[in-house]
Amino acid sequence: MPFNPFGVTPSQAQLDWVYGGSKWGPGPRQISHQMQDVADFAISGSPFSNWAGKISLATGATWRQEAYDVNGDGAGNGTIEGANNAPGSPCVDPLLNCLNGTNWYAGSFHNAKGNYHVLEEFLEVNVPLIDNVTWGTANLNVSGRHARYSTAGDANTWKIGATWDTPLDGFRMRALM
Repeated sequence: MPFNPFGVTPSQAQLDWVYGGSKWGPGPRQISHQMQDVADFAISGSPFSNWAGKISLATGATWRQEAYDVNGDGAGNGTIEGANNAPGSPCVDPLLNCLNGTNWYAGSFHNAKGNYHVLEEFLEVNVPLIDNVTWGTANLNVSGRHARYSTAGDANTWKIGATWDTPLDGFRMRALM
């Protein structure tokens, strides 16, 4: 039965052809739902100054949760009766002897669900060290991030860097750890 998903509302015969039978047929079928929730806060500015210029700060936090659930058909979940099995027994037959050819148990149409969440905080500071004609300009940049994963635990990352724009035109030195 030809089916045009961009055409008019499909007939019952077309739906049966797509879904493998009446009312979600023997399979295969999978209905999935994915979800992501995010809350994010960040603030930055230059609240202080020293002899070489403004000290910049940035800080913030992010919370994220991702979840999914999948509902497969009866054949995918092994709940269709097999031809060689007792009534009500699952259809898990490597010889493909399930009723109506519904031996999808080895496929990816199983029921499933799961979720995880992450909480991250960060802080970054940029401090000018030198700003004069004789020595040029230099700054120190320090940052850190802490992340807590519900599935893997805690992780910390950091960076220390310095930049020196020398008085020689176009000559800059950088160092990072």
